[in-house]
Amino acid sequence: MTRDVMLLDMFWGGGDEVLSRVAELAPDMDIIVTSNEDEIRAVYDRITIAVSGPKRVLLGRAPRLQWMQLWSAGADFLQQAPDLIDLPFLLTNTSGIHAIPIGEHVFSMILFFTRNLKWAVDYQRENTWAQPDANLLYELDGKTMLILGLGAIGQRTARLAQAFGMYVIGTKRSVTEPIEYVDELLPMDCFHEALSRADYVVNALPYTAETYHLFDASAFAACKPGSYFANVGRGKTVDEQALIAALESKHLAGAGLDVFEDEHLSSESPLWQMPNVLVTAHWAGFTPEYTRRASDIFCDNLIRFQQGRPLCKVVDKKLGY
Repeated sequence: MTRDVMLLDMFWGGGDEVLSRVAELAPDMDIIVTSNEDEIRAVYDRITIAVSGPKRVLLGRAPRLQWMQLWSAGADFLQQAPDLIDLPFLLTNTSGIHAIPIGEHVFSMILFFTRNLKWAVDYQRENTWAQPDANLLYELDGKTMLILGLGAIGQRTARLAQAFGMYVIGTKRSVTEPIEYVDELLPMDCFHEALSRADYVVNALPYTAETYHLFDASAFAACKPGSYFANVGRGKTVDEQALIAALESKHLAGAGLDVFEDEHLSSESPLWQMPNVLVTAHWAGFTPEYTRRASDIFCDNLIRFQQGRPLCKVVDKKLGY
Protein backbone atom coordinates (compact mmCIF):
# COMPACT_ATOMS: atom_id res chain seq x y z
CA MET A 1 0.00 0.00 0.00
CA THR A 2 1.37 3.40 -1.00
CA ARG A 3 1.77 5.69 1.99
CA ASP A 4 0.92 9.38 2.02
CA VAL A 5 3.81 11.83 2.27
CA MET A 6 4.27 14.77 4.57
CA LEU A 7 6.83 17.02 2.91
CA LEU A 8 8.77 19.34 5.21
CA ASP A 9 10.58 21.95 3.17
CA MET A 10 14.10 22.45 4.56
CA PHE A 11 13.17 26.07 5.25
CA TRP A 12 10.81 25.00 8.00
CA GLY A 13 13.52 25.08 10.71
CA GLY A 14 11.86 22.64 13.09
CA GLY A 15 14.94 20.58 14.03
CA ASP A 16 15.29 16.97 15.16
CA GLU A 17 13.27 17.34 18.35
CA VAL A 18 10.26 18.70 16.52
CA LEU A 19 10.71 16.15 13.73
CA SER A 20 10.48 13.34 16.29
CA ARG A 21 7.34 14.90 17.72
CA VAL A 22 5.77 15.11 14.26
CA ALA A 23 6.72 11.49 13.49
CA GLU A 24 4.95 10.33 16.67
CA LEU A 25 1.83 12.24 15.65
CA ALA A 26 1.81 10.86 12.08
CA PRO A 27 3.10 7.25 12.25
CA ASP A 28 1.23 6.22 9.10
CA MET A 29 2.89 8.81 6.86
CA ASP A 30 6.27 8.98 5.17
CA ILE A 31 7.92 12.17 6.42
CA ILE A 32 10.43 13.64 4.00
CA VAL A 33 12.54 16.71 4.74
CA THR A 34 13.95 18.34 1.61
CA SER A 35 14.01 21.44 -0.55
CA ASN A 36 15.52 19.61 -3.52
CA GLU A 37 13.13 19.85 -6.44
CA ASP A 38 14.09 16.46 -7.89
CA GLU A 39 13.46 14.79 -4.52
CA ILE A 40 10.13 16.59 -4.21
CA ARG A 41 9.03 15.50 -7.68
CA ALA A 42 9.93 11.88 -6.88
CA VAL A 43 7.13 11.83 -4.29
CA TYR A 44 4.98 14.58 -5.80
CA ASP A 45 1.89 12.42 -6.36
CA ARG A 46 1.89 11.24 -2.74
CA ILE A 47 2.18 14.61 -0.94
CA THR A 48 -0.93 15.29 1.15
CA ILE A 49 0.58 17.59 3.79
CA ALA A 50 3.32 20.17 3.21
CA VAL A 51 5.14 22.45 5.60
CA SER A 52 6.38 24.96 3.14
CA GLY A 53 9.03 27.57 2.62
CA PRO A 54 10.72 28.46 -0.70
CA LYS A 55 9.01 25.66 -2.68
CA ARG A 56 5.48 26.65 -1.65
CA VAL A 57 4.30 27.39 -5.21
CA LEU A 58 5.54 23.99 -6.42
CA LEU A 59 4.03 22.18 -3.43
CA GLY A 60 0.76 24.08 -3.76
CA ARG A 61 0.22 22.37 -7.12
CA ALA A 62 0.82 18.83 -5.82
CA PRO A 63 -2.23 16.91 -7.09
CA ARG A 64 -3.17 15.26 -3.76
CA LEU A 65 -2.24 18.12 -1.44
CA GLN A 66 -4.88 18.61 1.25
CA TRP A 67 -3.17 21.00 3.64
CA MET A 68 -0.18 23.35 3.54
CA GLN A 69 1.21 24.86 6.74
CA LEU A 70 3.29 27.99 6.26
CA TRP A 71 6.15 28.48 8.72
CA SER A 72 5.54 32.23 8.41
CA ALA A 73 2.58 34.61 8.46
CA GLY A 74 2.71 36.05 4.95
CA ALA A 75 0.96 34.39 2.02
CA ASP A 76 2.46 36.76 -0.57
CA PHE A 77 3.22 33.90 -2.96
CA LEU A 78 -0.48 33.78 -3.88
CA GLN A 79 -0.02 37.10 -5.68
CA GLN A 80 2.54 35.45 -7.97
CA ALA A 81 0.59 32.20 -8.37
CA PRO A 82 -3.11 33.12 -8.48
CA ASP A 83 -4.01 29.67 -9.85
CA LEU A 84 -3.39 28.30 -6.34
CA ILE A 85 -6.24 30.38 -4.88
CA ASP A 86 -8.95 28.11 -6.28
CA LEU A 87 -7.19 24.82 -5.56
CA PRO A 88 -8.88 22.85 -2.76
CA PHE A 89 -6.02 22.56 -0.25
CA LEU A 90 -6.29 24.29 3.12
CA LEU A 91 -3.65 26.93 3.82
CA THR A 92 -2.64 27.80 7.38
CA ASN A 93 0.04 30.11 8.72
CA THR A 94 1.78 31.03 11.96
CA SER A 95 0.21 34.46 12.40
CA GLY A 96 0.48 35.76 15.93
CA ILE A 97 3.87 34.31 16.84
CA HIS A 98 5.64 37.41 15.54
CA ALA A 99 3.69 39.89 17.64
CA ILE A 100 6.09 40.13 20.59
CA PRO A 101 9.40 40.52 18.71
CA ILE A 102 7.97 42.76 15.98
CA GLY A 103 6.14 44.98 18.45
CA GLU A 104 9.40 45.43 20.34
CA HIS A 105 11.27 45.99 17.08
CA VAL A 106 8.89 48.82 16.15
CA PHE A 107 9.70 50.62 19.37
CA SER A 108 13.41 49.95 18.98
CA MET A 109 13.20 51.83 15.69
CA ILE A 110 11.09 54.64 17.11
CA LEU A 111 13.33 55.15 20.14
CA PHE A 112 16.39 55.10 17.89
CA PHE A 113 15.04 58.33 16.40
CA THR A 114 13.31 59.95 19.36
CA ARG A 115 16.34 59.55 21.65
CA ASN A 116 18.79 60.35 18.81
CA LEU A 117 20.72 57.13 19.34
CA LYS A 118 22.49 57.46 16.00
CA TRP A 119 24.29 60.44 17.55
CA ALA A 120 25.31 58.25 20.49
CA VAL A 121 26.58 55.42 18.28
CA ASP A 122 28.60 57.79 16.08
CA TYR A 123 30.25 59.56 19.02
CA GLN A 124 30.92 56.34 20.92
CA ARG A 125 32.75 55.02 17.86
CA GLU A 126 34.91 58.17 17.96
CA ASN A 127 35.53 57.98 21.75
CA THR A 128 33.95 61.42 22.02
CA TRP A 129 31.97 62.76 24.97
CA ALA A 130 29.22 64.89 23.48
CA GLN A 131 25.61 65.71 24.25
CA PRO A 132 22.92 66.54 21.68
CA ASP A 133 20.74 69.61 21.75
CA ALA A 134 17.83 68.77 24.07
CA ASN A 135 15.47 70.07 21.37
CA LEU A 136 16.52 67.10 19.20
CA LEU A 137 15.26 64.57 21.76
CA TYR A 138 11.57 63.75 21.94
CA GLU A 139 9.11 62.11 24.30
CA LEU A 140 6.49 59.60 23.17
CA ASP A 141 4.08 60.51 25.94
CA GLY A 142 1.14 62.42 24.49
CA LYS A 143 2.06 61.67 20.87
CA THR A 144 -0.26 59.98 18.37
CA MET A 145 0.46 56.66 16.67
CA LEU A 146 -1.45 55.38 13.64
CA ILE A 147 -1.32 51.63 13.09
CA LEU A 148 -2.27 50.12 9.74
CA GLY A 149 -3.01 46.43 10.15
CA LEU A 150 -4.59 45.44 13.45
CA GLY A 151 -3.76 41.77 13.54
CA ALA A 152 -1.67 40.33 16.36
CA ILE A 153 1.32 42.54 15.50
CA GLY A 154 -0.72 45.72 15.28
CA GLN A 155 -2.55 44.99 18.51
CA ARG A 156 0.68 44.22 20.38
CA THR A 157 2.17 47.46 19.07
CA ALA A 158 -0.92 49.36 20.22
CA ARG A 159 -0.55 47.89 23.69
CA LEU A 160 3.07 49.05 23.90
CA ALA A 161 2.13 52.49 22.54
CA GLN A 162 -0.47 52.99 25.23
CA ALA A 163 2.10 51.97 27.85
CA PHE A 164 4.24 54.88 26.60
CA GLY A 165 1.26 57.22 27.05
CA MET A 166 0.50 57.51 23.33
CA TYR A 167 -2.89 58.02 21.70
CA VAL A 168 -3.51 55.15 19.28
CA ILE A 169 -5.49 55.33 16.05
CA GLY A 170 -6.08 52.16 14.08
CA THR A 171 -7.62 51.43 10.70
CA LYS A 172 -9.46 48.34 9.48
CA ARG A 173 -11.23 47.28 6.31
CA SER A 174 -14.44 47.00 8.32
CA VAL A 175 -15.05 48.65 11.68
CA THR A 176 -17.34 46.52 13.80
CA GLU A 177 -16.40 46.59 17.47
CA PRO A 178 -13.69 48.28 19.56
CA ILE A 179 -10.20 46.79 19.70
CA GLU A 180 -8.32 46.72 22.98
CA TYR A 181 -5.54 49.32 23.30
CA VAL A 182 -6.84 51.26 20.27
CA ASP A 183 -8.29 54.64 21.26
CA GLU A 184 -9.88 55.39 17.90
CA LEU A 185 -10.80 52.92 15.19
CA LEU A 186 -11.38 54.19 11.66
CA PRO A 187 -12.32 52.60 8.32
CA MET A 188 -9.71 52.54 5.58
CA ASP A 189 -11.45 55.32 3.66
CA CYS A 190 -10.28 57.66 6.46
CA PHE A 191 -6.68 56.60 5.85
CA HIS A 192 -5.33 59.96 4.61
CA GLU A 193 -7.11 61.94 7.30
CA ALA A 194 -5.61 59.67 9.95
CA LEU A 195 -2.14 60.10 8.44
CA SER A 196 -2.41 63.87 8.88
CA ARG A 197 -2.85 63.46 12.64
CA ALA A 198 -0.17 60.88 13.41
CA ASP A 199 3.29 61.60 14.79
CA TYR A 200 4.24 57.97 14.17
CA VAL A 201 2.84 55.73 11.44
CA VAL A 202 3.29 51.96 11.73
CA ASN A 203 2.59 49.84 8.66
CA ALA A 204 1.81 46.24 9.63
CA LEU A 205 -0.29 45.45 6.57
CA PRO A 206 -0.13 42.24 4.55
CA TYR A 207 0.58 42.42 0.83
CA THR A 208 -2.59 41.93 -1.22
CA ALA A 209 -4.00 43.35 -4.44
CA GLU A 210 -5.74 46.00 -2.31
CA THR A 211 -2.66 47.05 -0.33
CA TYR A 212 -0.14 47.19 -3.21
CA HIS A 213 1.48 50.68 -3.08
CA LEU A 214 -1.14 51.89 -0.61
CA PHE A 215 1.60 54.17 0.68
CA ASP A 216 2.11 56.18 -2.50
CA ALA A 217 3.08 59.82 -3.09
CA SER A 218 -0.38 61.06 -2.10
CA ALA A 219 -0.29 59.08 1.15
CA PHE A 220 3.11 60.43 2.14
CA ALA A 221 1.98 63.94 1.22
CA ALA A 222 -0.95 63.46 3.60
CA CYS A 223 1.39 62.57 6.47
CA LYS A 224 1.87 65.10 9.23
CA PRO A 225 5.06 67.09 8.52
CA GLY A 226 7.91 65.84 10.68
CA SER A 227 6.29 62.47 11.36
CA TYR A 228 8.05 59.10 11.41
CA PHE A 229 7.21 55.98 9.42
CA ALA A 230 7.90 52.35 10.35
CA ASN A 231 7.30 49.43 7.99
CA VAL A 232 7.17 45.94 9.47
CA GLY A 233 4.37 44.70 7.19
CA ARG A 234 5.26 44.04 3.58
CA GLY A 235 7.54 46.04 1.30
CA LYS A 236 5.21 46.04 -1.69
CA THR A 237 2.60 48.01 0.25
CA VAL A 238 4.95 51.01 -0.16
CA ASP A 239 5.97 52.89 -3.29
CA GLU A 240 9.65 53.06 -2.38
CA GLN A 241 10.45 55.98 -4.67
CA ALA A 242 7.66 58.01 -3.09
CA LEU A 243 9.02 57.13 0.36
CA ILE A 244 12.54 58.21 -0.63
CA ALA A 245 11.19 61.52 -1.96
CA ALA A 246 9.29 62.18 1.29
CA LEU A 247 12.46 61.46 3.30
CA GLU A 248 14.72 63.56 1.07
CA SER A 249 12.36 66.54 1.36
CA LYS A 250 12.26 66.06 5.17
CA HIS A 251 8.46 65.92 5.00
CA LEU A 252 9.00 62.66 6.86
CA ALA A 253 11.48 63.11 9.69
CA GLY A 254 12.61 59.51 9.52
CA ALA A 255 11.78 55.91 8.71
CA GLY A 256 12.53 52.55 10.26
CA LEU A 257 12.31 49.90 7.55
CA ASP A 258 12.41 46.13 7.99
CA VAL A 259 10.81 45.19 4.65
CA PHE A 260 11.31 46.44 1.09
CA GLU A 261 9.77 46.30 -2.37
CA ASP A 262 12.54 44.02 -3.58
CA GLU A 263 14.46 41.86 -1.16
CA HIS A 264 17.34 41.79 -0.81
CA LEU A 265 17.50 45.60 -0.83
CA SER A 266 19.87 46.64 -3.61
CA SER A 267 23.25 47.97 -2.49
CA GLU A 268 22.54 50.89 -4.84
CA SER A 269 19.43 51.98 -2.95
CA PRO A 270 19.78 55.46 -1.41
CA LEU A 271 17.98 54.16 1.68
CA TRP A 272 21.24 52.63 2.93
CA GLN A 273 23.00 55.98 3.25
CA MET A 274 20.15 58.26 4.29
CA PRO A 275 20.84 59.67 7.78
CA ASN A 276 17.15 59.64 8.69
CA VAL A 277 16.62 55.96 7.83
CA LEU A 278 17.21 52.82 9.90
CA VAL A 279 17.40 49.62 7.83
CA THR A 280 17.01 46.12 9.24
CA ALA A 281 17.09 43.22 6.78
CA HIS A 282 13.65 41.66 7.41
CA TRP A 283 14.51 40.29 10.83
CA ALA A 284 11.98 42.09 13.02
CA GLY A 285 10.26 38.77 13.70
CA PHE A 286 13.40 36.86 14.66
CA THR A 287 13.37 35.39 18.16
CA PRO A 288 14.77 32.26 19.88
CA GLU A 289 11.13 31.40 20.62
CA TYR A 290 10.14 31.20 16.95
CA THR A 291 10.58 27.46 16.39
CA ARG A 292 8.79 26.52 19.60
CA ARG A 293 5.82 28.73 18.83
CA ALA A 294 5.58 27.70 15.16
CA SER A 295 5.93 23.98 15.89
CA ASP A 296 3.23 24.19 18.57
CA ILE A 297 0.85 25.65 15.98
CA PHE A 298 1.77 23.00 13.41
CA CYS A 299 1.50 20.06 15.81
CA ASP A 300 -1.83 21.26 17.14
CA ASN A 301 -3.09 21.58 13.56
CA LEU A 302 -1.71 18.14 12.70
CA ILE A 303 -3.77 16.61 15.53
CA ARG A 304 -6.82 18.55 14.36
CA PHE A 305 -6.27 17.44 10.76
CA GLN A 306 -6.09 13.77 11.69
CA GLN A 307 -9.22 14.07 13.83
CA GLY A 308 -11.16 15.87 11.11
CA ARG A 309 -11.50 19.03 13.24
CA PRO A 310 -11.24 22.62 11.93
CA LEU A 311 -7.66 23.89 11.68
CA CYS A 312 -6.39 27.05 13.37
CA LYS A 313 -4.99 30.10 11.60
CA VAL A 314 -6.56 29.31 8.23
CA VAL A 315 -5.65 31.77 5.47
CA ASP A 316 -8.44 33.05 3.24
CA LYS A 317 -6.65 32.52 -0.06
CA LYS A 318 -8.88 35.01 -1.87
CA LEU A 319 -8.06 37.78 0.64
CA GLY A 320 -4.42 36.70 1.00
CA TYR A 321 -4.36 36.60 4.82
